Amino acid sequence: MKIKIQIKYVLGKLLFELEKDNNTIKDTLQQAVKDGATLDGANLVGANLYGANLYGANLVGANLDGATLDGANLDGANLYGANLDGANLDGANLYGANLVRANLYGANLYGAKELDKAYLPIYMKWGIAIKGDLLRIGCKEKTFEEWENWFAGTEEFSTERNTEDFKRIQASFLAYKAYYEFMK
Repeated sequence: MKIKIQIKYVLGKLLFELEKDNNTIKDTLQQAVKDGATLDGANLVGANLYGANLYGANLVGANLDGATLDGANLDGANLYGANLDGANLDGANLYGANLVRANLYGANLYGAKELDKAYLPIYMKWGIAIKGDLLRIGCKEKTFEEWENWFAGTEEFSTERNTEDFKRIQASFLAYKAYYEFMK
């Protein structure tokens, strides 16, 4: 049975459509990428894109809120300013992906591959969020005690120690720690 699926701009303008037997949003999006379609501002809320090949996809400002991107290939994809709040990117390949200005606050990036080789928003380095007794700095979560031990150690993630960036991250940690302790 032929199924027609349309990918539309968040305000309703048609960006791409595909009609084929047993079509899915994943098939339609992969074909759009393969055809070089510009998908700026595409509305892909909640889309199941598990394992999709989106190599080099142009998804500037796309709304992928709650999308399933587990195991997707986003190598070289342009997701500048995209909304990935609540998206699951476990096992996704992010090598060279442009995530600058993307909303990744509620995204699951644990298990994402090549995250250190993606172009990330500034808050991924310096942004901090408290979740219960856990503190998330960038894409890592630890307890306050684990972070204190880490800062006292020598291990590095993507920011070298003894740099201005590292000092900013540590200062942000100390500020959040003071806030957390004051609120307890």
